[in-house]
Amino acid sequence: MNHSKIIFTLLIVSVLVSSVAWGELHIVPTLSLREEYNDNIFLERDEASDFITFIQPSLLIDWNTKLFDLSLDPIS
Repeated sequence: MNHSKIIFTLLIVSVLVSSVAWGELHIVPTLSLREEYNDNIFLERDEASDFITFIQPSLLIDWNTKLFDLSLDPIS
């Protein structure tokens, strides 16, 4: 009798917790590419001009549940 109460209680708790825990998780890898022209790369005697390329990888994370919404966007 005692075991059946414990099993029933665990079943009810697991049903309630699982209904709260359902949500959507989106993870999107992104890659940003930027090109910049600069004519004063070396500020010593020799002035040089060059194009500089910047590559920035990042992850976009969007997590929606019944309790909260979490959005992480490092670029904006």
